[in-house]
Amino acid sequence: MVCIHGDNRFPSALEYIGTAVSETPKEMKLFTPNTPKLHNAICDVIINDCKSHYISTQIQTNFCDPVTKTAFITALCAFDHDTDKIIASNILRITPTFLLGSFYDFCLPSLKSRWDEVCILANENSKFLLCRRNFDKLLHFLISNIESRVDHVFVTDNGVLDYNRTPINVYVNNSLTQTEQIVQQLVFLSPRKIFFCNCQDAILEQKIRSIFNNCLPRPRLTAKI
Repeated sequence: MVCIHGDNRFPSALEYIGTAVSETPKEMKLFTPNTPKLHNAICDVIINDCKSHYISTQIQTNFCDPVTKTAFITALCAFDHDTDKIIASNILRITPTFLLGSFYDFCLPSLKSRWDEVCILANENSKFLLCRRNFDKLLHFLISNIESRVDHVFVTDNGVLDYNRTPINVYVNNSLTQTEQIVQQLVFLSPRKIFFCNCQDAILEQKIRSIFNNCLPRPRLTAKI
């Protein structure tokens, strides 16, 4: 068995790892050492939870609301995602007792030096980004340059669905609000088209439309004659 100690900086990590390896973490956070699945799940935590936490603590940009912050941080995390995961996989060594917090603090200098590049760039332009219009332009630019993982998605009040109207299984930080989770999924997937399907949350739809430029208009209802 592998005993994984979590960290309050990454509150959804253990739940994600348990889901990824198809286990429910016990009270002692014990996992069956299915090495490939466990290794891959921890790498996901590193390049998502650890990277987003590091960037959010290093950049000095002011955000108008938590949802916009989530979109911006996720967009920065999406760049070099695949390369980051390769590096994380080479670094990671799973021990019988794995301390996630200590691993983040002491074992990621090569990744943190890469993450510093986007942090420095954001900080150098922090005054420019104080203007909401400039910030929105940058956010739209970042998102539009993320490689699309799907052609289109359907957004509901409860999540993001694929072509067959089934939930898309992508990494999400479960400690975020429902709206932030949906936005995080959309940024990560970077779909070419976003449709709204039975979405009754007007605030959610408005926020998504303000962040993404590829939202399709709702079809107009025509009266039958």
